[in-house]
Amino acid sequence: GTSHSKSKVVGRSPDTILGWAHINGTVADSHADWLRGSYNFGAVTDEGTGTYDFYFGRTLVANEYMVLCACAANNTVAINDKTATYVRVLVKRDDRADYQDTGYCDVAILTN
Repeated sequence: GTSHSKSKVVGRSPDTILGWAHINGTVADSHADWLRGSYNFGAVTDEGTGTYDFYFGRTLVANEYMVLCACAANNTVAINDKTATYVRVLVKRDDRADYQDTGYCDVAILTN
């Protein structure tokens, strides 16, 4: 068949990933193991139990990007706020209603 794959160079084309980050939510955001890797994020902060803010390295158009999230098993991820400068991610445990810090949280930003 014919390949319809997009550019494999991150952030170099409007149809690629604009940024990504991988955090360890079980340690303080000042800890060396907090931000395990990132591309094109200015900062990632811990805003409370199970609440993380991912700040972009540049201003985006608020409604013209998509957020993909994944976190450790037995957790549910939700996008609580999405602006031109950051996205807020909430993590809840599947078997409880309260928020919880997670061993890892991955976020990727893509264009529409």
